[in-house]
Amino acid sequence: MTELTVPEGATERETARLVEEFVAVGDEVEVRRERIADADRIAAVGEVTGFEADEEGRGYLEIDGHPVSQHSVRYDEIRTVTKIDAG
Repeated sequence: MTELTVPEGATERETARLVEEFVAVGDEVEVRRERIADADRIAAVGEVTGFEADEEGRGYLEIDGHPVSQHSVRYDEIRTVTKIDAG
């Protein structure tokens, strides 16, 4: 497994660039949130299916084809992204 940790203070745009350079559509990932209690830090686990924007224009990492309101994670909430090795 390899992991990307978003630097403290990174903007949404910087985070989007880092994440989009780190993962590709089809990668299996675990995404953890920033500023959330330890028990609730895992935001999503699944397959990256896109790099999208919500109805307000905020970008998010699409997981398993779900919109941000269901299972995907906005870039401004991402703290770490871990690629899960398949196999």
